[in-house]
Amino acid sequence: MRLPCLSGMRERGRSRFHGSLAAMPAFALCAFFALAMAEAAETGQPAEPIPEYIKVSVTPWFSSGMGRFQISFPLDNSIPKSEIATGSTLEFQDKNNLMYLVAAEIRPHRRFSFDFQYGDSNFNAGFCRDHDWIDAANYIITFQPSGNVYETPHQTDLSLSQSSLSGRTTVMSVDGYARLIYNAAARTENDTIYHNLDLLLGYSWYDDRFRMRNLVQLLSTGDLPTPPPGPIPGQDSTYNFHWEGFKMGLREELTLPYGFHAAGAFAYSPFVNYRGEGFWNLRNDLRRTPPCFVHIAHGSLYEGRLSVGYSPIRALSADFGYLIMYYNAKSGTDTTYFADGTETQVDLDRVWSERKGWNLTVSLKF
Repeated sequence: MRLPCLSGMRERGRSRFHGSLAAMPAFALCAFFALAMAEAAETGQPAEPIPEYIKVSVTPWFSSGMGRFQISFPLDNSIPKSEIATGSTLEFQDKNNLMYLVAAEIRPHRRFSFDFQYGDSNFNAGFCRDHDWIDAANYIITFQPSGNVYETPHQTDLSLSQSSLSGRTTVMSVDGYARLIYNAAARTENDTIYHNLDLLLGYSWYDDRFRMRNLVQLLSTGDLPTPPPGPIPGQDSTYNFHWEGFKMGLREELTLPYGFHAAGAFAYSPFVNYRGEGFWNLRNDLRRTPPCFVHIAHGSLYEGRLSVGYSPIRALSADFGYLIMYYNAKSGTDTTYFADGTETQVDLDRVWSERKGWNLTVSLKF
């Protein structure tokens, strides 16, 4: 029970006092930004970018990711796979994955800099779909004993299942920059814009580790040895996507009036290595220790980012932008290891991974 009169007055006074203390940092921060904006408004001119510095950045990346692979083999060895083929496509999708990227860039000389970036996140709100299909663009296929007829099928599903997906995503890169254009100034009657352009050379790693559970058979035509539609208990399977390789590209920076700036970067590589490893725990015919199949391929990497930002002072900036990473390989091998010690190899037709989303970056320069 609260006491009346003087006790209540003391409580109210104390809460107001503590509330004022709590509000002081926020008030000081607002005042700091207001003074900085007022100073920028007075001059209107951007300060020339700092030539040498150490920059530390933290970026919440509100991303979604996707990964897919496809294998195929001939339905009949007497007919080329290009005419009649069966195969499997697995698609992995995670949504609303918040990843924190931490980066540090060192510029020991106005013409050269190096940076390191690392990001890591866990997620548990995705799904995996497993399609088993038939493709025969110029044929009519009749399966026995079901009697099902497929007229010129194009990757038509014979079986479809879905699992819940959880996992972990890790990204890492080491990059070096050589400044091709240094603080080129474009002046108008009232404003000055500084332009910088860098050549980028680096190395990237990208890793998705997926875990599949709660398997449900969605479609079963009877043409493959699959269970009827419904839940399938006991699934605890995994698949890992891993990409790495060298890259090169360009980075452009614009320093604008009134403390604003913009930046963009693009990187590409045709020399990326891919390794995928899977373990299907419900397949008794496969090796009981992971991995029970391995994918090897060589492909390409595409990375792009755009951002706009504001610097209230030269040492502090906040940027809002968009970042996308895309990896792709169009051919490779699928090696499957069986429980009896044998192994087989079929074509890995295609594999790709993608992660994209909006981000907010806060940076400090020293």
